[in-house]
Amino acid sequence: MSAATASPATYNEMLGKFIVSRVSRKRKSVRLASPVVFSRAIRLGVSGSVLTKVVEHVPKRVVVTALNADSTNFSKLVNRKHLTRAQTDDLIDLVNLWAELREFFNDEESLVIEWLDMPIPALDGASPAELVGTQYGRDVIRERLDEMRYGEFA
Repeated sequence: MSAATASPATYNEMLGKFIVSRVSRKRKSVRLASPVVFSRAIRLGVSGSVLTKVVEHVPKRVVVTALNADSTNFSKLVNRKHLTRAQTDDLIDLVNLWAELREFFNDEESLVIEWLDMPIPALDGASPAELVGTQYGRDVIRERLDEMRYGEFA
């Protein structure tokens, strides 16, 4: 499909499928047609309804934190036709991080959740869940994950 001919609804559907594929254990990651399509879809924002599928795998509190929202406004986010560009970017980064964590913990979501809540000395005693609310924090989690992968974690 040409990026010039895709409708906003098509972008939204493709982006929603991509996001859900990153958190689902049963699906392979969906790829969008091109970087241009992906970028345009992000600019338009994904439908808030995709959040109901995301929280089937990722704890709601983690999703809410990553979207810089609070749990009392979650239903408002779900009902939005489109999340903001920033929220869509943050959601994509969160689900990509979730996929990395799931892979590291051999698809054991319960282990991922347990680790997210664990105080980590290398994070000054904070839990990884406390860091998911910012891009910087998610990058720090990735750094610690790499250290654990390669045996450098203290």
